[in-house]
Amino acid sequence: MLASHVLASLILAPLALAHYTLDYPASRGFVDENEVNFCGGFTQPSSSRTPFPLSGNAPVQWDSHHAIGTVGIYISTAANPTNWSDFSTTMAKSWFTGPTGAACTNIDMSTLNMNLTNGSLVTIQMVANGGDGNLYQCADLILLSDYTVPSNETCASDVALAANATATATPSLGQSASAKASSTSGATAATRAVAAASSSAAAANSGTGLMVGIPSAGAWVGAGLLIVAAGVVGL
Repeated sequence: MLASHVLASLILAPLALAHYTLDYPASRGFVDENEVNFCGGFTQPSSSRTPFPLSGNAPVQWDSHHAIGTVGIYISTAANPTNWSDFSTTMAKSWFTGPTGAACTNIDMSTLNMNLTNGSLVTIQMVANGGDGNLYQCADLILLSDYTVPSNETCASDVALAANATATATPSLGQSASAKASSTSGATAATRAVAAASSSAAAANSGTGLMVGIPSAGAWVGAGLLIVAAGVVGL
């Protein structure tokens, strides 16, 4: 019983902490464990793009469920961006430090010098790194010269303008084939760890019933730590 609780805690702890939701503009979708992937694992643009002002400050709002740390927002003018080469080196919002909980920042598309016009279709990708790897969310927009953001979606307290907002480090980007392979290798290592723990537990069970708890717990704790490590490597 102790072993199973320890293992569950070790597996679930990073999952409970490592995510954020992009609330406005609406993200393509949210699946917690897929946020380590490009656009949060959603590879197709939204069927209904969010209207967004072509000029003037407009908000990007999110809610972080852990210490979000370094945040940056990239922009793509590709109709269907599928990898980082589709995103401009010009950032919609340069790197800054974001807080835990609900937060927002403003973007003025007209300042990006990207020849954006009325009706331009763009995708923004928010990248956040709280120390446990990059997390990604995308939102698909249509830029309109006469659009005004709803009054309940404004950003009066832009966290990127806070005194401590300047990021000191820029996370490396991208979910390349090698990164995915690393993730797969991590999962394989985790599987091996569970198998080893099961074997150790079985060996302990072959002894007296009174001794099962201690060796089984130790084996499962070790497996849990390897699983967590594999998960971090995968990120």
